[in-house]
Amino acid sequence: MDKQEILERQRLRIRKRPSLVLNDHSDMIIEDIAASFFRKFMRLFIIEFYFNGCRQFEFTKRFDNSFEFKAFALNQWADIKDNSDAWKDAFCELYKDRDDENNCSFYEQVTLDDVIHNKNMNEIDYFAVAQIISKYFDVSIIKDNYKHTTAHFEDGCFMDCNEDNIDPDINQTIIRFKFDEEIFTENIYTQNPYISSEDFYKIAQSLAMFFSGAEITVFDKSEGKTIKNNYKYDSLSGYASERFDYDNPWRFEFEACTDETEKVQSNALIKVALTPCETKGEIEMYCDYRRIEYGVPLKAIEKVMSETNRNFNVVIIIFQRYTLWTNAMKRGIENQYIYDSVYNRLKEEISKLLLWEKVLEFIKDRISLTAYELWIKTIKFHGISDGKVTLTFKSYVAERMFFEQYATLLQDAFLSVTGNNILI
Repeated sequence: MDKQEILERQRLRIRKRPSLVLNDHSDMIIEDIAASFFRKFMRLFIIEFYFNGCRQFEFTKRFDNSFEFKAFALNQWADIKDNSDAWKDAFCELYKDRDDENNCSFYEQVTLDDVIHNKNMNEIDYFAVAQIISKYFDVSIIKDNYKHTTAHFEDGCFMDCNEDNIDPDINQTIIRFKFDEEIFTENIYTQNPYISSEDFYKIAQSLAMFFSGAEITVFDKSEGKTIKNNYKYDSLSGYASERFDYDNPWRFEFEACTDETEKVQSNALIKVALTPCETKGEIEMYCDYRRIEYGVPLKAIEKVMSETNRNFNVVIIIFQRYTLWTNAMKRGIENQYIYDSVYNRLKEEISKLLLWEKVLEFIKDRISLTAYELWIKTIKFHGISDGKVTLTFKSYVAERMFFEQYATLLQDAFLSVTGNNILI
């Protein structure tokens, strides 16, 4: 069978299963589908290497709207070499669970919309989805023995692999691909799959926030010139600080758990960063790496903001520990305990923040700006309990200087703001 026959056979296989790729009744526009999938694919690529110690990644958008993902490390793909069956298993097997007796898949009706929304997707291989909806999809391995191995896919079909001698280089794993416009436009869609430069930057920046310490560099060559951006954050505070141009965001995290009377016990880790602002603030909400714009956490945040006389930018991240809700991405996060947890904790933290701001203003008027910036502004205030204030300091030197020079002033500030004497 020649190359053209292979391509046509694979194309027919995909075209005969249009529900595999797109849902005809989707309410998402094509840019939303492409961007949502692109985020998931980029995240999975980082995961492949991040938890094995890799911290350096490059992502490039090319002039023809194709993409290159690069990790400066190797994984199990480097051991495949010229084994074509292994390449097919790694990137062509869309379904992990199969009913061999009936020769069909348990997830035969899955659509790309389902993949985006993570509905019944525990066994879906996103790399297989990526290459099936790509016009071409190449995986290149650069090893320290200077061999360059490339596996080549076209129209969802594995074609070949080859090895070439190259100049010495560091270990790298590279994926190059381009969305297949025909798959996206064959059904009800008339627009081409397109990731805007703005979406490209935002997706990379938000993933750098999740993968602490990872250095993500993006190159945008789509407009005939190269634009380079670097993203690296050691914490959610670092992301919020750069995103909203504000030093020392107010950051906290907590667990949201169901009541013991609930039939299904659930748990989530929730992280939040706040930055005060002059006008109505922005809210960025993520659930397990996916940005979402609905659900009860958003309602809880909006209610707290309506009850507060200050404006804030909010970044909130929800990590599922185990079952939280069913079909969260499609119907929204609906659990009342999530709403209550976010509302109560956010209101409490904003109250502490506003109290601390008043205390800082009192102190700032009574010492030099240099002393304030160096010894006071960096203090982390955790709250007051039983007449005692809890603070943390950036270093032992800062703590010692504070107690030697400013502890009494801080007590005076709390007395002025709250009317009560406090202990430190």
